[in-house]
Amino acid sequence: MLDLKPRSKVEMLARHLRGLIRNGTFKPGERFYSDNTLAAEFGVSHVTAAKVTAVLMSEGLVRRVQGLGTFVSESAAQESVLVGLLTRKNPDAAFGWQGYFTELADVCNARGRLPVTLGYDQILRDPSLLKRFLNQHPAGLIIDTEFCDTITPFRASLGALPVCILSERPEGSDGLPALLLDKRRCYRNMLELLWERGNRAILFYGHIPQLHRQQEEWIGGAMRDFMAAHPDTEVRYASQRDTGTPQENRLRDFATSSRPPTAVLGMTDYVATLGVRYLAEAGVRIARRNVVGFFGTAWSQQADAEFASLCVNYHGMLDRALTILGDPSVSAKPETGYTEWYSDWTIRLPAGVSA
Repeated sequence: MLDLKPRSKVEMLARHLRGLIRNGTFKPGERFYSDNTLAAEFGVSHVTAAKVTAVLMSEGLVRRVQGLGTFVSESAAQESVLVGLLTRKNPDAAFGWQGYFTELADVCNARGRLPVTLGYDQILRDPSLLKRFLNQHPAGLIIDTEFCDTITPFRASLGALPVCILSERPEGSDGLPALLLDKRRCYRNMLELLWERGNRAILFYGHIPQLHRQQEEWIGGAMRDFMAAHPDTEVRYASQRDTGTPQENRLRDFATSSRPPTAVLGMTDYVATLGVRYLAEAGVRIARRNVVGFFGTAWSQQADAEFASLCVNYHGMLDRALTILGDPSVSAKPETGYTEWYSDWTIRLPAGVSA
């Protein structure tokens, strides 16, 4: 396999041409671009065109016939159905992310794709796991950058593989097509709706006692913004791991205060229900309409249609990511993009591509 520099002209053009072969624009056995035609049509040098052709030949997508030219290989139309998800999210019940992986499976099944989950930390420890995945010639890779400082350790290994980033910050997308989520705004919107329903003491319930830097920006920032706008309202953060810690059990302290919480906002639906359960044990009852989880699964949608419109719709987001992976025009020029709002998501796509 050729050693391609990240985001090089060779990589981007090879990715675009690969998409044209995979989607049937060029049929098996059909004459393909010559190096001269490739250079003229796409405005690249002859050297670049030759490198692109070499990449496609190394992948078995095209072949050269002496004296006749370059042709699409007979087997090139067989498109891979394998899609990877590189993430640090844990399907363990303690975190409540089972629904996230269920949504991924449902979306992939509906599109005839086969999902494979790759653990961020596992690949850092054993890079051969990613290599084995890439050797299966997958259709693309979705990278969920939550809790991941950077994708740089993997960037060079991905070569020309179609990639879509799910990120909470633009700098985490590394110049690739990305769906960007403003979590601070989403949390603030949910707090505002709870306030509009008359709640003046709100519990923000999570699954970790100490917020890391990114979560402090999203959660702490949303709480500060909200309380600055509503000084009559108190929002406290507590977690399911606070019980018995030196932190004097923040959740118990809130439940037994002079103004106990009347609403619960959880990092996930599952975590929100744990907060409600603990408050009930402390004698504090929370109305169903005042409980919501940030992750928009069926539980939130059944509980309250208003909140469902604010929750993160992972089904729609993952479906959109698969669309981006399958669109060669999106993958061809990842750095010439614009931004636009798509529900609570910002989609960065190349100019001329409709969201």
